[in-house]
Amino acid sequence: KNLGGNGAGLNGDEDATETGSNSNFCECAKRIRDTIMASSNESGDQKCDLRYFGWLGSVKNLTWVIETHAKRTTNSNQSLHSNNCSTFPFPTPEHFEGDDLDKVGGTPIWGAYAYWISEDGLNAVLSTLQKDVGAMLWKGKRMRCYKAKPIDKIMPRRVIDSGLSVHVGTHPAFFRAPMLTSKIHKQWDPEFCKSTEYQLECSGGGGLSWNNIWLREEEKHIVALRHETGKWFTEEELKDEAETLEVL
Repeated sequence: KNLGGNGAGLNGDEDATETGSNSNFCECAKRIRDTIMASSNESGDQKCDLRYFGWLGSVKNLTWVIETHAKRTTNSNQSLHSNNCSTFPFPTPEHFEGDDLDKVGGTPIWGAYAYWISEDGLNAVLSTLQKDVGAMLWKGKRMRCYKAKPIDKIMPRRVIDSGLSVHVGTHPAFFRAPMLTSKIHKQWDPEFCKSTEYQLECSGGGGLSWNNIWLREEEKHIVALRHETGKWFTEEELKDEAETLEVL
């Protein structure tokens, strides 16, 4: 989800102009532009090959990323930007060695819903697929068959292992939608929402909430119910409840 009201240009949704505010749309576009500018200015001799405009993680890991990693690795050129927008390197094990982080998933940052990848970066991922397809698969001890690894785990690792650079924007322009149902971690959906709320409040200047994000009416209803009941509901749960009430 983007930071935007008048978001037709970013969402491809003709109805997006009917909700939100033009200022939010401008903020989203501004963050995209500033992240690209910061990444280009801070790359030096090594160009960026994978750039994240949206990212997430557990609250514990996001706290480390925002308060520790970004501050100690962000390039000093951030002063060139009026809103202090900058980039920091995608965190790898050497960055968080000795720090107390959630190790589930193997990386403090998750998500691949708002990124740009160069031709060299894409070729690095494709090369792995062509030469070592096993690197794209995983199998637990009690699993009967292999499963494909999530793309947000594959891309940064393959790009970095190829000697290329991965940048993460300090000011996210896109955020995970409320109760966007995960295909592999449904039990964590409420925690994803908790992380997004923290990210909105604390990252890149902070002070944001769901009200600053362009949401569909169904998603607005989910957020409203969260405020009323303290619980998160999926769209499917709300649909089933509505159908039950119709039958009664």
